Amino acid sequence: MANDGMYFKYGNYKHAGAECWFQEERETVFSVEKRPMHVAVRWHIHGFLQADATATNGPANLKSKMQAMADAYANNNQDAGFYLTDGTPTMHHVVSKNTVYGVRVERPPFYPESRGAEGVRWRNYGIVLAWEEPPANDSVLEAESTIEWSGNGGPDWDLIAPVVGPPQFMPKTQGSVLRIIQSGRIIARGFYANVAIPIWPTQPPLHGPSIRTGFHKIPGPEMRRESTWSYTFMFASDPTAIRLPEGKLPAFRLPLP
Repeated sequence: MANDGMYFKYGNYKHAGAECWFQEERETVFSVEKRPMHVAVRWHIHGFLQADATATNGPANLKSKMQAMADAYANNNQDAGFYLTDGTPTMHHVVSKNTVYGVRVERPPFYPESRGAEGVRWRNYGIVLAWEEPPANDSVLEAESTIEWSGNGGPDWDLIAPVVGPPQFMPKTQGSVLRIIQSGRIIARGFYANVAIPIWPTQPPLHGPSIRTGFHKIPGPEMRRESTWSYTFMFASDPTAIRLPEGKLPAFRLPLP
């Protein structure tokens, strides 16, 4: 796009009016839970750089302009976009600090062709800028949960190697402790999600000292926050009395965004 009433600016570098235009790509990136993490944006900028009409040495003037543009686009994390002639930003404008990782120069100024009088009075050029925009609302990005069984309540024994002869099974106890561990984690953007409630909230079978919950701030501008939990339950009875039907999960809840 281009318009005589607008100009493109990157940081403090101002392109001439109607000198360049861009093609935009926008793609929403989803987490493994199919929640929107950010919107990836890329601007493919195309331009036509000209030497000053009054310049007595066109190639030298053009080279100076090319160097100034290269110097400007050697820096990341700059605001960019089209402005009206009075300096008002248009809707095609990005503020670097409002993006997830900042505006990046993916491809600094490059010159795709050189023919005819190019390099004397003008040069066609291209530039690629990219950034990520956060979605409108905070949400849960990832969530997972695990139920682990340890033991079955049956006899406990060891395999003992005697001085002579093969190893022998030696009983230790008539029964053993059945342990069930419920654990999981949730990663959300912008807030700490509630941890899951224990399947069996009473003590016993909930083993109080083994209750673990954690809240972790993941570094980075995406504002990701991780909540974790781990509960251990102990049972002395036959596990068939408490084992869940095949393929059915216990009735615990995960917090919604």
